[in-house]
Amino acid sequence: MDLIAVFFRDQVLEETGYNIAAKIDPANVIELTIKEQRISLFIVPGVPEDFNFQTRTRKEISVWDFEFMCT
Repeated sequence: MDLIAVFFRDQVLEETGYNIAAKIDPANVIELTIKEQRISLFIVPGVPEDFNFQTRTRKEISVWDFEFMCT
């Protein structure tokens, strides 16, 4: 797994309490660069909507929302 995907996996666990290790596919990513900053959006299917997301940090995230995507 590439380093960006590992970082993303760890950040998701820290920020949400949800472990995506078995679901993340490093090839399933949208990447772009804005003003010399690289942005990566990993698409992780199969996350349950009823999971009780709880940050392990200082409550940096206050609102959760799902975006449904059609294939």
